[in-house]
Amino acid sequence: MKVNRQQILPYNRIIRSLVPVFLFCVRTWPLWFSRAVAWLTTAVYYPFFTTRRHNYQANLKHILGRDVSNWKLFKTTFRMCVYNAYYLIDLFRVNDERENDLGSILSDAKGYENITEALKGGKGAILLTAHLGNWELGGIVLSQLGHPVNVVYFPDGSDHIEENRTRKRLLRGVKEIRLDPDRISPLAMMRALQNGELVAMQGDKLYHDSGVSVPFFDAPAYFPKGPVLLSMMTGAPILPSFIVMDKSAKYNIIVDEAIYPVRTGDREADIEENLKKVVKVFEKYIGIYYEQWYSFTKVWDN
Repeated sequence: MKVNRQQILPYNRIIRSLVPVFLFCVRTWPLWFSRAVAWLTTAVYYPFFTTRRHNYQANLKHILGRDVSNWKLFKTTFRMCVYNAYYLIDLFRVNDERENDLGSILSDAKGYENITEALKGGKGAILLTAHLGNWELGGIVLSQLGHPVNVVYFPDGSDHIEENRTRKRLLRGVKEIRLDPDRISPLAMMRALQNGELVAMQGDKLYHDSGVSVPFFDAPAYFPKGPVLLSMMTGAPILPSFIVMDKSAKYNIIVDEAIYPVRTGDREADIEENLKKVVKVFEKYIGIYYEQWYSFTKVWDN
């Protein structure tokens, strides 16, 4: 049987064994030094990033056009890998007690008024994001501002990473809702919304959801229907939210205008219509920050 190169190289074996070392280093070293090491590590690992690199580049060609040069594909993919490494470093530095001031890595925040306005309805709100930038920091920031935040998550492949991510959330007052087919996750989400709280989740990747096909960069692509279905069931508005890195290597928080659920009585048609609105916003920001979109599976069939 032919073994995929990526299965016998760092990610599944060596990288996971080095997770404790990684966590210790990012909490001990200065931020600039951690990022410099991340850049060098990415340069070493990049040639072995075969399957995921090809998938990302296939998505990138669809966004930028089939005539995009190989050099641009190479540069963009490498930069995406570096940003992904920065995401992990910046996320787990927040665990460090000396990193109480998030201002060291945050630059700007836009659209906070959209959150306060959406919560006035008393039905909570769904913060819907994509695998774009450093989405984890959003829950931490909002929790520090006094908003109860519930993060819906799918367990990471590394138990050690997941344990530390959970610890970080709990220390910062962020509650968790595990996405698991063996648990009744939707009920926990609905209870949180009924309490007027925020439920944060990602909406650009299928996990335990068959998905619905909607236009995305002028071609059909499948997106999970769970977030819009939750909005339709509870009446909670959807707030497309993103945290992306700017040219100063700091993060900007963006909360777009609320999307209120369309409910005509035709369930399937309403799901598709609401999902189209969400995906349109995703398309806007992914089109701008495609270097920070960590999509390692093919989105389009062609």
